Amino acid sequence: MSEARPGEDGLNPRTSRLRLAGGLAVLVLAAYMPALRGGFVISDDSVLARNPRLTAPDGLWRIWFSTESEQYQPLVQTSYWLEHRIWGLRPWGYHLVNVMLHVANALLVWSLLRKIGVKGAAVAAALFALHPVNVESVAWIYERKNVLSGLFYFLTFAALFRFDEDHGWRWYGIALLLFVAALLSKASTVVLPAVLLLYWWWGRTSWRWRKLAASIPFFVLAGSMAALTVWYEKQHTGAIGVEYSAGFAERFARAGGFVAFYLGKFFVPHNLMFFYPRWSVDPSAVCSYLPHVVMVVALIVLVSQRRTWGRPVLFGLGSYLIALFPVLGFFDIYYHRFSFVADHFQYLALVGLIALCVHGVACGLERWGSIGVGPVTNKARLGGHLLGIVAIGACWLLSWQQARIYQNTQTLCEDILRRAPDSWVANYKLGEYCVRTSGGRQEPTHRALDHFERALRLNPDHGPTLAAVGAVLGTLGRNDEALPYLRRAVAADPENPVFHINVGAILERRSDFPGAIAEYEEAVRCGPHLSTARVRLGQALIRAGRREEGIQRLREAADLSPNLGRNQLAVGSALCGAGCFDEGIPYLREAVRLNPNNRRAAAALQAAERQRRFQGDGSPATP
Repeated sequence: MSEARPGEDGLNPRTSRLRLAGGLAVLVLAAYMPALRGGFVISDDSVLARNPRLTAPDGLWRIWFSTESEQYQPLVQTSYWLEHRIWGLRPWGYHLVNVMLHVANALLVWSLLRKIGVKGAAVAAALFALHPVNVESVAWIYERKNVLSGLFYFLTFAALFRFDEDHGWRWYGIALLLFVAALLSKASTVVLPAVLLLYWWWGRTSWRWRKLAASIPFFVLAGSMAALTVWYEKQHTGAIGVEYSAGFAERFARAGGFVAFYLGKFFVPHNLMFFYPRWSVDPSAVCSYLPHVVMVVALIVLVSQRRTWGRPVLFGLGSYLIALFPVLGFFDIYYHRFSFVADHFQYLALVGLIALCVHGVACGLERWGSIGVGPVTNKARLGGHLLGIVAIGACWLLSWQQARIYQNTQTLCEDILRRAPDSWVANYKLGEYCVRTSGGRQEPTHRALDHFERALRLNPDHGPTLAAVGAVLGTLGRNDEALPYLRRAVAADPENPVFHINVGAILERRSDFPGAIAEYEEAVRCGPHLSTARVRLGQALIRAGRREEGIQRLREAADLSPNLGRNQLAVGSALCGAGCFDEGIPYLREAVRLNPNNRRAAAALQAAERQRRFQGDGSPATP
């Protein structure tokens, strides 16, 4: 398991490392080739195809200085913004960047582990690069935040190592800047200062005030980002409701099970899933605390052996648990609405555990080899190489198989349903995919309804599923059946403006304009910054004969997002539909200017100008 000695292959060490780095990059690219050929999957379209900040003239400003995003990760959004100008919405480009960032992270892990003296650092880096648990972080474009934050996370440690070596404060300043970049990519990197203190302890560096003082700015930055993230999760992402009502005792009991789950997936990466089923824990049951007992006993043993073999084990396991801590259920995370655990939560944590295992095996083989000379030593070295090759080969094969399911949302959800047929979230996401790809055809629309209804049977009070069933029934013209589902969605979440809009749309189709107007007004109250609510309200008011009020609402909608082409198109179309061509056409022209490639906007503008000409010369207007 130990690395080849410098020069034993006839090459200088730098050339050998370059060849190993190139070989590792080729292995990773080959393992992720199925994902590179894939498309967008769950949530990818929300950050790319349906992200107005990527196309708006002030998009970059809004990425950094607005609260429009569900999470404040401006560096990730900026990377999307830049790539959108290079390859538009072609998925392969975004996949390739994810893979190359992961390769860079693996090479940084190799360099860092070599510097701190971990035996078999190259093998550890290869296992990190090819471990199947990491496929979710790399093959899922939405998880760019993991690989990008990981890059800055590892670079921060590289700069801190230089600071430790020469005490140059320039490297300390660089480390602070890199840590800020990591935090602006993903908040889970707040664990870095705690891992840093653990490293300084493990390295037997003197606990002078200088070391502790140097960590304080990192803790301040981490605490600030942690507070901001907690606020974002509740106020913008939606981490509120009955799903997050568990008390501390239940959360504490669950945390031990989460750690056991993650350890199990690390050592036996079998039956990996995109959405794992949620499970409940009884905090009053003694067996719920069995993992905690095991951890406490292990901690006592390791602390008692901290001057010998226990020290590196404490560092490896300690860094693993510290990196996992933000996702152990003590803090409310929106993702926990679907599942308590996820493969991508382990991305940073895996490094410590892999390094510990590889280092331990290498030390064991060295001890075996030291009991004799000649053949025994050679057998130990050969055994180490064989173990490394087998482990890397197994991880490569499993990662390649796992990457194959990331072709699109359908392949991903079908894989979940094969393993967990009762997954309501997989049925819900598959229904969304069928709606999005239906193109108005009846068959996929009916398939979407089947999946939504299955999801509803498994999770009867889920507002978005109720709304989705109602919306599909409305699309199929079954308005009387749709309305009860939509009203149940409103009852489940009265403050969701989209649910009120859906009810209003059904009432408007039934010519119940007073009822529709009331729902749209409620949508405006719940979402004052949602232009769609004001557009719908304006249209309903005009259809109800309250023309001036309707036009005023449409103007308000246009003013909410003047640089959003989709908004200008909706307002312009509504005004022209009401016969206000002189006022509506400028909005359509603005929509075309903001997005010249939008064929729908260009067609709407052309039709409106033609209708205005026909009306002007006394000819009948054509629809």
